[in-house]
Amino acid sequence: MHPPETDRAELERADPGRAELAAPRRFAALFALAALTGGAAGTLATAFHLAADNVQALRLFLVSHSGGLAWAASMLATAALTWLAVWAVRRFAPEAGGSGIQEVEGALAGLRPFRWARVLLVKFAAGAAALGSGLALGREGPTIQMGAALGRLTAWLFGRDAPYARHCLAASGAGAGLAAAFGAPLAGVLFVVEEMREHFHFDFVSFHCVVVACAAAQVACLLLAGPGQAIPMPVLPDPDTASLALFLAFGLTVGLAGTAFNACLTRTLDLFEPLAARPRLTAALAVGALTGLCAWAWPISAGGGHATLSAVLDHALAGPAWSLLALFALRFPLTMLSYASGAPGGIFAPMLALGTLWGVFFGAAAQGLFPGACPPPDAFAVAGMGALFAATVRAPMTGMVLILEMTRNYQLTLPLMLACITAAATAASLGTRPIYRVLLERVLARESATPPI
Repeated sequence: MHPPETDRAELERADPGRAELAAPRRFAALFALAALTGGAAGTLATAFHLAADNVQALRLFLVSHSGGLAWAASMLATAALTWLAVWAVRRFAPEAGGSGIQEVEGALAGLRPFRWARVLLVKFAAGAAALGSGLALGREGPTIQMGAALGRLTAWLFGRDAPYARHCLAASGAGAGLAAAFGAPLAGVLFVVEEMREHFHFDFVSFHCVVVACAAAQVACLLLAGPGQAIPMPVLPDPDTASLALFLAFGLTVGLAGTAFNACLTRTLDLFEPLAARPRLTAALAVGALTGLCAWAWPISAGGGHATLSAVLDHALAGPAWSLLALFALRFPLTMLSYASGAPGGIFAPMLALGTLWGVFFGAAAQGLFPGACPPPDAFAVAGMGALFAATVRAPMTGMVLILEMTRNYQLTLPLMLACITAAATAASLGTRPIYRVLLERVLARESATPPI
């Protein structure tokens, strides 16, 4: 082992700012800034949630008071909000479109610039419009990107110009953004360590900055919004050991679904991204109008997915199990179109809704085939949420912990592990690559193909 002096000398040559943090007092100060970043991320995430809910409430109010033209009002309101969100992104901060997670990873790797001030303003305003419009998008992507932007803001405010400090605070803000979006602080830590592992500079200081920030974000959310279960559902019974094989088979089907999800998303982006400014805005109008029509005809088919999760897990959907498959078949393309429109929003929440629908359908079918020997369909819903995340994002540990924290069904840890690992392995064996890696490569390719001005 090298003596401490040698370690410090090597660290000084690699990154002088990082070497300065080798002393306990230095990294204690950075931990305090990480806590400040996490608290700010939790506060901003709560405000963002409230803003999106208020936009949605206004839209639903206008639709409900439109009488016989409610269908037209729904189409018009969603189309207008979608157009406004996409226009704001394209006009002021193109990097704020979509999830934004790939932009955070690019910034952490030093491959993408991070205009944190623009991202904060545009992502918040345009994201609230997009989520309130009823598009099939989630708030976790925006909160992750805005959290990372808050990390850069904290570094700027306190004069932390060293690349290492800025990296630690941006990564801390990103993890805090996920923790705040789902009430899952441990998943926020794992997301940075597992999903961003190629770009995150892991060491004692950087890791604990992320831990501190995620904890602070959760505390801020608890103080502002109060305690609560992210996905309200009862505690399910322990599954029988003999039924575990069903979760392996289920994971295989979810791996196929995850492969289809990534392929369809990239193909839909191929259709939208080459469009010039006006055709792209026209396409956003069309996506908004279609989503608005679906929201009027079948409300739980639109939106980020929380209403869908609640309806399915509360067993509020009437009709046979095939209705779940029909809802899956409708939400799947709506998710593709919503994301490809360029509006700010993530794909985590829509994936959770799709995983739930497929899980309950699979569980109902399995109960018909193996009566008395099959766990309740809701157990497959829990497994489906984590497994689809694992298959698409290729971060199975994050998916497992995220769902356990959100549902608090810790007794389903083993079935969830089996489904997640099987889904991720199936997707990998079919050549499916992690979706955020693909999205980052698309951003970098598009940037390199743009001629300099």
